[in-house]
Amino acid sequence: MALADDLLAVLDDPTHMWSHALRELSVDGQRLFLTLTLLPKPVSSDVLQIAYTAQTLDRSETFLESLRSLEDSFISIERRYADLRLVGFRNPSLLDFATIYIDNNSDWLDSLLSAPKYFEQIIIVFSLAMTKTATVVNPRDRSRKDARPKYPGIRRWVERRFSELITTAVNLLDAEKAEVYVVRGSSRLGQLLEIMAAYGTPTKSAILDKLRTKVEEAVYPATRESADVMVELLRKPNYRRLLDELLNDNACAVMRESILDKDAWKFAVLSDLDWLLELELEESWESWGNDYVSYARQLAEELADSTDDDELRVAIKELNSVGDMLGADLYNEISMLEQQREVLKQDEDYNDDELPLSGSGNAVDESAELDRIFASLL
Repeated sequence: MALADDLLAVLDDPTHMWSHALRELSVDGQRLFLTLTLLPKPVSSDVLQIAYTAQTLDRSETFLESLRSLEDSFISIERRYADLRLVGFRNPSLLDFATIYIDNNSDWLDSLLSAPKYFEQIIIVFSLAMTKTATVVNPRDRSRKDARPKYPGIRRWVERRFSELITTAVNLLDAEKAEVYVVRGSSRLGQLLEIMAAYGTPTKSAILDKLRTKVEEAVYPATRESADVMVELLRKPNYRRLLDELLNDNACAVMRESILDKDAWKFAVLSDLDWLLELELEESWESWGNDYVSYARQLAEELADSTDDDELRVAIKELNSVGDMLGADLYNEISMLEQQREVLKQDEDYNDDELPLSGSGNAVDESAELDRIFASLL
């Protein structure tokens, strides 16, 4: 291509320059660059190396040689600690370019995912396959037509390999290396449910058993955070149906039973679960309502002399929530905490009024001293 034609091509499509530069790299360098696309970014160089070297292909250069060939052009490497280096794209548009490049050359996925080591590699390729474009039909109501896949090449590749990909994802879910990233527990289960809602549930009994085990763990949450994540999954009818099928039981009811003996955080979660189960208020009162009211009254008693305004404000909000939720009469307790807040406010106002006008002595003494000094200068 002539220089003028090349310049015009770059103006028409800025990624043309990157495509040309990428093809100038070795095959190993290209594959390492595209491997980064299917990992959360930035990623540690150790994780990137594991994902890259696991690919079942012969290599003509080492990982470090390929990494150096990408530095300063496609990727940046940031040293955080002596033994931790984070690798990412030099700018966000390179991620878009890499994704489009894979979409146009989906055969690359055969090598990139020939032996995935991380759960995230599978999730990211599924996410790309499920991403859709949207065409605005009516500018007034922003209604849209049925959206087309944004990355049709990746979508076709994933559809041909759905069964083996989800099998790999489930197997990686419990792998030690799957704990490299923060997303864990119910969040990972939610990602799998999203995939199954789009593609269907796998049929292999061994995989179903592993999924069932993950659901059983999720409906017995140990913390408020994991319980809240699970409630959000149960709020979605498609996900709830899949959870019920995997558990062979009512996942919502099983979770409710599992947290009845938990600490104080259980009450708000139980309220959400009872709403999802469409239980009558009397049943909530019978199983946990009285405990919640007792907890609220005890909380008010413990904070009656609190000097922490934020603590009092949060407690008042929670007591109001208990009262609204269960129709309980907590007027006296709420009034007591509100009065304590007023006492604190009055103390603050009093202290403001009592502040001295100066850091040393009173205003009269200072004024006389200033008069004396000025008089001496005359």
